[in-house]
Amino acid sequence: MLAGLAGLTRLALAAATLLQVRSMRTGGQGRRSSPPWPFLTTPWATKSTPHHQRSTGNKNISLKSVRGIRTFNPRDYARREYIFKTWEEVAKAFSFSFYDLPVLEDYHIFQRSKINEAYDFVKNKRHLILRPEITPQLVSHLFVREERARQAVRQDGGDAGDAGDAGEEGEAGQAGQAGQAGQAGQAAGQSSGQEGGQPPPPQSGVATDRSHSSHCSHRARVKPYRLHNLRRVHKMSTIGQCFRYERTTSCRKREHYQWNMDVIGTDLIDADVEILTALLSFFRRVHLLPSDVVIKINDKRVVIQIIKKIFKSSLREFPQPYIQHHAVPNVLQILDKHKKISSGTFKLLLQRKVPYLHRHEVVRFFNVIWKVKNLPDLFIFFNSPEQNILSDLHTVLRYFGEMNLQSFFEVDLTVVRGMDYYTNIIFESFYRHKKYRAICGGGRYSYVLNEGQRVCAVGFGMGDVVITEILFNSQVRRGRGSEGDLPDELSRNVDVVSFFPPLAQRQGERQGERQGERQVHRQSECQAECQSWQKQVGHPPRGLIQREHFHIVDTLRGNGARVYSLLQGGSGGNRGNRGNRGSLSKALKKANALRANFFLFFDEHIGVFFLKDLRTGGQRAVTSADVLSVYSSGVSPPQQ
Repeated sequence: MLAGLAGLTRLALAAATLLQVRSMRTGGQGRRSSPPWPFLTTPWATKSTPHHQRSTGNKNISLKSVRGIRTFNPRDYARREYIFKTWEEVAKAFSFSFYDLPVLEDYHIFQRSKINEAYDFVKNKRHLILRPEITPQLVSHLFVREERARQAVRQDGGDAGDAGDAGEEGEAGQAGQAGQAGQAGQAAGQSSGQEGGQPPPPQSGVATDRSHSSHCSHRARVKPYRLHNLRRVHKMSTIGQCFRYERTTSCRKREHYQWNMDVIGTDLIDADVEILTALLSFFRRVHLLPSDVVIKINDKRVVIQIIKKIFKSSLREFPQPYIQHHAVPNVLQILDKHKKISSGTFKLLLQRKVPYLHRHEVVRFFNVIWKVKNLPDLFIFFNSPEQNILSDLHTVLRYFGEMNLQSFFEVDLTVVRGMDYYTNIIFESFYRHKKYRAICGGGRYSYVLNEGQRVCAVGFGMGDVVITEILFNSQVRRGRGSEGDLPDELSRNVDVVSFFPPLAQRQGERQGERQGERQVHRQSECQAECQSWQKQVGHPPRGLIQREHFHIVDTLRGNGARVYSLLQGGSGGNRGNRGNRGSLSKALKKANALRANFFLFFDEHIGVFFLKDLRTGGQRAVTSADVLSVYSSGVSPPQQ
């Protein structure tokens, strides 16, 4: 029995030894290896074949980009920068102040926003978000300031670090509530075609009661806040990136850059006129005519009055608070989908959402909404006492009519854009030639801060996705040669092309240098003669030539010229002058292909730099002292 066990033991040891020897000989092929890159989940990455022995001839590593997140190649980047530059020029022309706020924000600032597609996550027990909009941040930035309550922190017994952490969380929560109140104004309405529906927000929970905050428990540690800037008028503008996890289309991405212009702190109709004037100024700068775009304008009070008037018998038995907070918002939410569904679906959806509405009133409401296209139609619908509600809309349209800009505008009662965020004038702009999403949208809004302070504002937001598609990819604009309408910087970003032989010596020159080292004594007299000849013809040493070239190019760039240095070509090998001439001709062709105005090159025969005007064909010898004057005045064409 014992002998049998000993035999089995020896057999097992022998088998283990054989396996170990085999593994050493085969380099561990029998062992299962982990994938070389842990983040790759492709099937081949988990095979047992080692990475250094794996054939990659038919296996390509594919790292997919995030869907809906754009990349900008040089052409797309130039287009985006052109739009940004135009936005900035318009805002500066109207003396708006620029601001910039962080993309990564505390989630509590947007917690009342009805945006379910947000990019949010929890990091170190803190809820963060990539901002889906900008206005809540702006409201918190303008009107909420933290009070330094050091005594309250000392009474709590917390150290400086804990107080700082608690204060940061308190700021995120309470300042966020102030931002949420502002978000009730323009948040969803300014997201360049984004839609939303949310009941009017309650008063913001901004903590202004210092005595209450000073008696907070040690756990809460909420720092008090105060409101300020309430009596000032703020004209603010920004260009910021926003993120939303939405279904992607050609004109809807999961990130976009948004241009916001807001006038905050006044309820004058003049502010509405100024915002619309700024929008028209942008359209004219990018050569969008009334035949290309339309601004559909509406008024929230007018639509609400139409709903109450048409559905008067249906709503007779309901109290006024229910009509204001339930019946009217439900009708507006369905009206917001008017252009996305058929007329039959619209009527059916309206009766399902608000079943107590009479059928004949639903049909009449649809007909009124569809047929009213201008202000005179509204004056016909309302009797004389009710026409006062049209005063703001009439003032705006009359003003632009006197400016001969009325062809840009069209009354559209279906424009609601998250109606609950607005209080008065509402507008959206659309492209006439193709059914895109809204180019931009906005209107008058208001929000209520703590203790009942109401702040009035008006503004709009424009995303870069739709306007880029219209300006650069629209077949209608291409067909009429609209590329010439855009600034020349988009198709030409080079003013001067500089061509200079490479810094490294050519192969023939290096061979000659090595031969000269071997025969230095025999060729010393010849070299002296060559140097003497170079001085006679004015051909300086190569180091001085390079220094002069640097100063010429540096002078041009320092005065705003865009100089493109050619890095290819210029290597003539052993072909002598003919190779250099060929490289020079290729460089000239490259300069023409880049659509440059000037071509800077060095003539090796006479040792002089020339600046050639590609517009006229003339050229002049230049130095670092006079190149700027030649560049500014240009070169006359050569005499025939």
